[in-house]
Amino acid sequence: MPAMDNKTMQYASYLVRLWREDRSETAVESATHYRAEVEHIQTGHRRQFHTPDDLWAFLNRAVPTGEYDAAFNE
Repeated sequence: MPAMDNKTMQYASYLVRLWREDRSETAVESATHYRAEVEHIQTGHRRQFHTPDDLWAFLNRAVPTGEYDAAFNE
């Protein structure tokens, strides 16, 4: 990927992945847990999250500022 400097971007693409994980081996204790990952397409930077809410909070911070490096390096 080409190197990008820490300037405000005019355009950004994100690939968002969501998946379910079972947190327990037994059906009685089974609880579905969702995980998430976001990838900034222009830089290839990736970040994983324990909950979809954490992902949404990240995107709400990253998107309005356009400063991709600051958001991914928190």
